[in-house]
Amino acid sequence: MTRGIALLLIGLPLLIAAGAAPCHAGAIDPELQAVLESADPLERIPVIISLSDKVDVQQYRSPDRKGRRSGMVKALKQRYEETVNRSSLKSLLGITDHTQPGGMRIRPLWMINGLSVKARPQVIHAMAGKPWVESVRLDRIVQAPPRVATLSGTAEWNLAAVGAQELWTLGYTGQGVVVASVDTGVDVNHPDLVSRWRGGTNSWFDANDIDFDPQVDTTPYDLDGHGTGVMGVIVGGDAGGSAIGMAPDSQWISAKIFDANGEALLSEIHAAFQWLLDPDGDPDTDDAPDVVNNSWSFVQNPDMCLEETMGISFRTDIQILKQAGIAVVFSAGNGGPS
Repeated sequence: MTRGIALLLIGLPLLIAAGAAPCHAGAIDPELQAVLESADPLERIPVIISLSDKVDVQQYRSPDRKGRRSGMVKALKQRYEETVNRSSLKSLLGITDHTQPGGMRIRPLWMINGLSVKARPQVIHAMAGKPWVESVRLDRIVQAPPRVATLSGTAEWNLAAVGAQELWTLGYTGQGVVVASVDTGVDVNHPDLVSRWRGGTNSWFDANDIDFDPQVDTTPYDLDGHGTGVMGVIVGGDAGGSAIGMAPDSQWISAKIFDANGEALLSEIHAAFQWLLDPDGDPDTDDAPDVVNNSWSFVQNPDMCLEETMGISFRTDIQILKQAGIAVVFSAGNGGPS
């Protein structure tokens, strides 16, 4: 099954992002420092706090994918709770049960043993000096990629270019595989995608829902169209008269990271990756995807997803997902004439 989806996704547009500049223990990253120097003392600045004492996920090597992922999720959640409870984090932020006065909210990022919050400069400096804090970074904004062409019923040249039909003849159609996207969302009502959504409460995540209300937007949607187009390339059917997707027999789930303005906070991207590891919140449920596609990037900073540049890195997220048996795919870029 894994080999089949890997072959079918050969022609998928992929992306990776980058930069350089490691963030040392307890350090405030340079971009955040610049913001702090000009900030009003009462201003609440969005930051991501990375806590020390990470879980070594490399110890989870069982060939049983379900058991391996379950053990990892339980360990990651437990380590996060232990770190928060034994530190002075709650008293520093003046919070109880992860809520902040004035309606602000703490977002637990247990996957990377961290959290996001809006805090005043004095509090940020105080946190950065604590031994249980590895780094404090600006929770900056990422722009959504340009919209892709609208799905249509015309024959897709990319399927022929990668020999998709030959693979289908061999039985590699994506059957039994769950594909996830981290993007602008997906239009669940599109005729080429509606029957391929896995469905249920564990198949859609809106990272922009700052209130974490499970009753909000429980049905996948896409105000932009980019995520819908990308998902069509992956799993789209032939409702328009001809096949458009590489793996037409696979199912899809989606994490929406970009809001109506085409913007995503770094913390929302971390939260989306975290959701993929445990979609329904129950580590013992085998509901994680087999592969996740990312067709977005840091346009001005290639390789930023893997390197620590400007306080940004998703290396830990990606390593954990891969260790859990989830293939992580990034596009090589969405720009240019071809």
